[in-house]
Order: sequence, then C-alpha cells, then structure tokens
Amino acid sequence: MPRSVLFLLSGTMVATAGAPAGAEVWPEQWTGPAIVDKAAVLDGRPPATGLMTLTTVSGLLLPSAAFLELLEEHPAVRRHVLTRLARDTMAARRRLVQFATLPAAARVALWLTEQNPESPTHQVPDHPTEHVAGRAAQHVPNHPPQHAADQPAQQFRDHLSGRKPDHPTGRKPDRPTERSPHHPIAWRGSQEQLARVLGLSRVTVNRALARLTRAGAVTVTPHGIVIADPAALAACAEA
Repeated sequence: MPRSVLFLLSGTMVATAGAPAGAEVWPEQWTGPAIVDKAAVLDGRPPATGLMTLTTVSGLLLPSAAFLELLEEHPAVRRHVLTRLARDTMAARRRLVQFATLPAAARVALWLTEQNPESPTHQVPDHPTEHVAGRAAQHVPNHPPQHAADQPAQQFRDHLSGRKPDHPTGRKPDRPTERSPHHPIAWRGSQEQLARVLGLSRVTVNRALARLTRAGAVTVTPHGIVIADPAALAACAEA
C-alpha cells in the first residue's frame, strides 16, 4: 500500500514493471516538478509498478492522508490532480491503440514526434500548485528551520511565474547550440532505455531508428536522438 505521494522537485523518475524473459518496461515517466504516481495513492491498493530514478532527483514525501486532505480542502489542487489523471488516462489509451495497430517504426516515429516541444501533441509538464509543496514541506520528518522548509514552495512559485529556478542537482542546463532551435533532441537516453519506454526490444528500436535515419527524419548522435526533419518524422509515424 502506498503510504506517501512523492513530490518531485527536480530530476526524472520512471514507473517500472517486469516483463517476460526478464525484460523491463517503463510505462510512465515524470520530470520535476511533478506529483509522482498519484493514481496509486487514490486507488488504495498495492501498485503494479515500482519506481526508479533516471537522474539525480530531489523531492519531498507527502503522507497519503495529508494528500487526500488537500484534495478535500483545496479545489485548485483537486482540479489539478483530476486534470492530470484524465490526461494520463487518455495518453495510456492512445499508447494502447498504437501498440495494437502501428508497426514498430511508426510507433517510434510517433513517440519521438510527441517529444518535440513544437508538436501539438507534446505533453505539457505537470505543474503542481504551491499548496502541495507547502504541505509536503511541513510533513518532512525533522525538517530544517522554517525558511529552508519553505524553499520547495518557493521553487514552485518561481516555476509557475516563469522564473528560472536554481539547479539543486548541481547540473547546469545544456548550452544552446546552433542546431537546437530547429533540430530538437527528442531523446537523451540510450536505445535500451527507449525500448523500455515503448515496450519494445532494443533490436527492434535499433532497426526502427535505422529506418528513420535513412528517411532523413532523425539523426542518432552521442547526445541523443535529434529530430532532423519534423515533417519527415510525422510522415513516418503515419506509415
């Protein structure tokens, strides 16, 4: 039974599930700021997936009872959670349809297309309200002085207001390059990790990327998979 909601301030986490023959699938991913695995707490039963960090992360744990109390007391938090749950449900439905109807190369192309910030299907990041940050800070065991406990809430105020936050992990943002405005990096992980996200084998993803590369849609670089031609990539997704 999940006892807490993870209030992810920074970094990236995934939900993990075992598959036959020892393979692993990542059915969901969160990049802070985000409220991780809300559905598991609301469901009230042991979750079917585990959690794993992909990068250095920072966050706070909010007890389940306090999270449910927030939903009752704050309409803004309740609307936010319900909206995100609805979007997650519809996204899962689309992935199921894609898995059942599209060939592997088209699935990879469609997923990479959706990672482009300029794409109309790009998923908007989770923007939790400051109520959750403040409540989470209050429930940290042996929390530091009040001014330090208020920092998570302030980070979210900065995020919602558009102010660039500090980098608690110590990692500086990537420097812009001449290619970045017109050739966004759609995936920065390995092909093995991409296979886990899509529920495919690494060999299948490798073959799909080779096909997309020949079509001029993407370029595989040491820094990740770059969208070389969005129109060509969209065409491959429809093939």
